[in-house]
Amino acid sequence: MFHVEHFKLLFSLECSMWNIQTIKLYADTKNMHRLFILTTMFLFLASCKSREAHPEFIDPIYQDILKQLETARKETDTTSKELAAAQKEMSLAQPQTGEAKVRKQQIDDAVYKLEKARQKEKYLEIHLESRKQADQKSYNVAFEKDLPWPDPEEYRMYMAHERLENSPRSWDEHLREILPQKPTEKPKPKAPPAHE
Repeated sequence: MFHVEHFKLLFSLECSMWNIQTIKLYADTKNMHRLFILTTMFLFLASCKSREAHPEFIDPIYQDILKQLETARKETDTTSKELAAAQKEMSLAQPQTGEAKVRKQQIDDAVYKLEKARQKEKYLEIHLESRKQADQKSYNVAFEKDLPWPDPEEYRMYMAHERLENSPRSWDEHLREILPQKPTEKPKPKAPPAHE
């Protein structure tokens, strides 16, 4: 009898529509059990540790190589446009003048830069693929041994290597970085006093 009276109270005009809908939904104990089971399963599945399908996407070294590759592709496109412009200017150059010689040198320089840019692009593509394979192997080992991945020490070493790789190779440039101003000349030594 209590249940029937309670149900009548729910549908009285004093209750709001929101309360009625909420109580209808949760009045049945089966719905409560279902909700509890679904919530528990969701939390259980969300907290499970699972393997990454593509671990390279969370590797900062892979991401850095990917950025370098994008930069190299842009450089290749820019250089190929420069070559096309130089060839067009060569066709417009006056024969038997110094202009043709200058344009020919520009074409040669652009061809050399384009070849270097394509080499760098190819190198980075190969490097990216090898890094992807290395990431998958090291991730599987780290996952099996429950180690942190990616290794922060490896990233630190990579950044130090990149900094050294991109640093100037000339000693003068190295000194300019260390000593922003040129050192002043040493004072001349005083002449020894004359003996009488």
